[in-house]
Order: sequence, then C-alpha cells, then structure tokens
Amino acid sequence: MSTYASSNDPADARFGARAVIDRLKEVFGVSSDAALADELRTARANISKWKARNSVPYAEAVYASISKGISLDYLLAGSGSVASSRLPSNLDPEFIRAALQLIVRAGLLSIGKGHKPAETLEAAASSISVQYERAEKAMYELVVHRGLSGVDARKAAIVAIEMLDAELAARQQR
Repeated sequence: MSTYASSNDPADARFGARAVIDRLKEVFGVSSDAALADELRTARANISKWKARNSVPYAEAVYASISKGISLDYLLAGSGSVASSRLPSNLDPEFIRAALQLIVRAGLLSIGKGHKPAETLEAAASSISVQYERAEKAMYELVVHRGLSGVDARKAAIVAIEMLDAELAARQQR
C-alpha cells in the first residue's frame, strides 16, 4: 500500500499526518477520529497508527479527493484551491432535477407524450444521483483495494456504466 509520508520537520507542520487528518475531518464534516474512520471505511485504530507513523495512506487521500471533489494539493499540503475541478460528491437529486428541467425547457431533451414532466424529472434526478453514488463507491474500491489510480478508477467506472447502457439498449431492442 502506498503512503503519503509526511515531513518530520516542525516547520512543515502542514504536511504532517495530523494536519492531513485534520483536513480530512474538515472535508468529511466530522470532528473525531472515530467518525473519520467511519467515513473512510477503515478501522478506527488506523487513524492512530497514521498519526504515530506520521504517514497517511495515499489511497485515503485519493478517495477523499474523488468522493468530495477536493484537490489533493489541499488535502496533502494544505495549499492551493480547496475545490477540485471534479463534480461534487453525492449529487443532490433536487439540483439534478432543476438542471434537467432547464435542459428540457431549452429543448435539449424531451419528455415523451403520456409522461408527467414533474414525475419524470424527479425519477431521472433520483436515478442519476443513485448511479453517481454507485460509481463513487466503485471508484473507491478500485483505488483502495485494487491499487488503481484515481484517473484509471474513474475511467473504469465510466466504461462500466457504458457497458450497462449498451446491455440495456440491447435488451430493449429484443
């Protein structure tokens, strides 16, 4: 397992494991080591081990970056922009519904006759949110347990979704 080895120089406290762990707590909106461990799906004792070794597993930082849309520069060094250029985690179904409604009104997407627009948009938004959450979980598993980079895990998740879409399209044509 690859780790992010922090500097032992007191002048570089922002790079230390404790600082990285504090930023992870901030990102996940928790205040205790136990709550952070739950968010990272790791044993609570691991957080203490990271502090003792002054080293945080790189995969944990990558997972936080992917799932929360936070830049690795910020997580690991406390520098740069907090926000990543990635989409936010846990896409809000209400936000998605509003965006879909705008897309429909702009004529870029149509809702078939006989379907109620509000119900169709609500179902689509909910489905998008659920599928995004599933993709995030798959990316986490690929990064943490299979050793893929965040970029490769994202590509794999997209390919998996495209394969499911192709399979669904084939079923619908039968």
